[in-house]
Amino acid sequence: MKPYITIGDYFNKDKLLAIFEHYKDEKLQPYKTKGAYVVERGYFEMYFSYEDGKDLFGGPPCRGYQYVYMPPNYEMVIHKDFSAIKSRIGCLLEGNAEILFYDDDDNVIDRYDYKEDILTDVQVRHGVINSNNWRLTFFVNFEEPIDVVKVHL
Repeated sequence: MKPYITIGDYFNKDKLLAIFEHYKDEKLQPYKTKGAYVVERGYFEMYFSYEDGKDLFGGPPCRGYQYVYMPPNYEMVIHKDFSAIKSRIGCLLEGNAEILFYDDDDNVIDRYDYKEDILTDVQVRHGVINSNNWRLTFFVNFEEPIDVVKVHL
């Protein structure tokens, strides 16, 4: 099975960009890993809980909403999302770098260019090697696996 499913234009990108512009001065912060050590990763995020974001973004009930703002030429660490998040809807708003999926030996096993929004299994190792432009993505995070979430889309 592929680590993602294309879902068309699930979100209104103009609306998502307007929300980002409205809240970025107040809510955009450096992304920090959560765990034994707090480490900044070199890109930025803006997070909304489900309760805070459901009227702004809509969609099915979820763990929360997240914008990720990545600087030019940034290379994201290959990772799986932390264990509570099993899948997410992803929408590329600015930029053009693909999401890359990896096996345990760091070989690329799949990639996607975000021509459409996608539902992704974030328990598959993944990352981004950004282009020379800023990259803005919007995510809806779910605790349920991809096969459960796709039924509600």
